Amino acid sequence: MEAGRVLGVDFGDRRVGLAVSDESRTVAFPHDVLELEPRERNAAGKVGAVALRLGVSVIVVGVPYTMEGRLGEQAAVVLAFIRQLEDKLKGRVRVVGWDERLTSVQAERAMQEAGLSSRKQRGRLDKVAAALLLQAWLDHDRMQRGGDS
Repeated sequence: MEAGRVLGVDFGDRRVGLAVSDESRTVAFPHDVLELEPRERNAAGKVGAVALRLGVSVIVVGVPYTMEGRLGEQAAVVLAFIRQLEDKLKGRVRVVGWDERLTSVQAERAMQEAGLSSRKQRGRLDKVAAALLLQAWLDHDRMQRGGDS
């Protein structure tokens, strides 16, 4: 089994939500939101730098699928981002694409239930969505390993 923490990435045009797991890969925690400039060309470099600073061994990037299970419109952009991230990291960190269907909707619903106004949600939504997709990946990974922790 791979050791070390995992970074979850919810990639967007304007913001990149980040979440990180604990060392045991049991729980995902919202971490940060990176603001991107219009037509940002170094998003992969910024995310890669965070990954190296945190010492993660895996990065899980949410890939937008449609409800029918096909790649969504934004998927080509995200897949290009994954390739750029792999190029930047040169094998030091494994990068994995993960189905992120409904994570933003779930994050928004959870924050509304917590009583956060839409203005307060804006800064947190992306990192909460990243935590939800990372938690789904962590749970799946644990099940693939036979449920051990």
